[in-house]
Amino acid sequence: MKERLFIVLTFISISLPCSGQGTSLTKLYIHQGRATGYIKELRTTLNPDLPIKISNGVNDGYVLVETDADSLGLVLHNGKIAYVHFELGKAYFYRIVSSSGIAYPTMSQVTEQEFWLGVYFTKARYKHYFLGKESKLDLLEESN
Repeated sequence: MKERLFIVLTFISISLPCSGQGTSLTKLYIHQGRATGYIKELRTTLNPDLPIKISNGVNDGYVLVETDADSLGLVLHNGKIAYVHFELGKAYFYRIVSSSGIAYPTMSQVTEQEFWLGVYFTKARYKHYFLGKESKLDLLEESN
């Protein structure tokens, strides 16, 4: 009887730490309207040759990028890299907008509610990507 109890307790003590060590994915939601025609894709240091396509420039688009990375290096047009840091397991919402008087669009963080209302009213097309630290960019889902 003691032997069984010892085996059960050993199994429980070994399995408990493992259950809490699952991979946390950060979710990045990015919405772009068609009026912001300059940016149609994002190039990152994790996938410099395979960009994350947001929009085709004709229709509004939004993407969900799930990643196990704690930061994302965005490759800028001049070849420099800007790093954006994240807390693993959280969701972040961004909108690419054009403002009057600004030559190029800007990407701003918005609330979850602002994001989904913008997507709803523009009827944006959807793409879902996974971008891993150790794997290439994978397109998981796409709407018509």
